[in-house]
Amino acid sequence: MLPLIFSKNNSPVDESRTNYQQDSKKANRRMYQQKDVDDFLAIKEMQSMGLSLNEIQLLFDVKRNNGCGTKELIHHTIKKLEEKRREFEKQEAIIQQQKNKLTSLSVR
Repeated sequence: MLPLIFSKNNSPVDESRTNYQQDSKKANRRMYQQKDVDDFLAIKEMQSMGLSLNEIQLLFDVKRNNGCGTKELIHHTIKKLEEKRREFEKQEAIIQQQKNKLTSLSVR
């Protein structure tokens, strides 16, 4: 399988038009292996769930130290997602209170 290639703005590059002999960082392009792409997609998914890059890095550290699919990684991931859910619930309650205040002002 050929490595995937992305330009610096993360848009895919047509592999058929790429000279694989050239340095992978020339012409504003870098070569990525499938593992890199999988990691990138996992990071984007975790960001979409509200995790910060620092929180994601900690999970990747657990993965690197204990392996993918291990009990330790699963435990840390579930714990972090539950913490994030509780954080969102608190934020949601604050927003609801603010919304109620605004609603009560507009009704008068």
